[in-house]
Amino acid sequence: MPVVDFAAFGAVERRPLSRIQKIAGPRLHASWVNVPHVTQFDEADITDMEATRARLKDEAASRNIKLTPLAFVMRACVQALQAFPHFGASLDAEAGDLVVKKYVHVGIRGGHAERPRRSGGPRRRPQGRLRAWRANWRC
Repeated sequence: MPVVDFAAFGAVERRPLSRIQKIAGPRLHASWVNVPHVTQFDEADITDMEATRARLKDEAASRNIKLTPLAFVMRACVQALQAFPHFGASLDAEAGDLVVKKYVHVGIRGGHAERPRRSGGPRRRPQGRLRAWRANWRC
């Protein structure tokens, strides 16, 4: 597997793995490979989000942007990754370090109803300081 230079994308911090992380890593990988995976579906009350979306609708329309719930989901993902940076960290197995990224890049790719086999998708890199409607700037 090729080594990725995460510093090329933004600031990173390298932290040595703790003893427990070194022991748990191979066991967690074995669990991932051997245990069946399950998808969990939950319901969420998005009343407040929809009210905010309705409030921002005119501003987004003036910028020729269709404001969708996806922008809010992306913003929530960015905020969660900023609050829990270890969730987006990577392992440098050769050096035995955990690479904690000081940046957040969220990429979402999907097909379009008219172009289901579309080779590319929207590439978005919203930072936590962006407002939700700005996450739709390349759609």
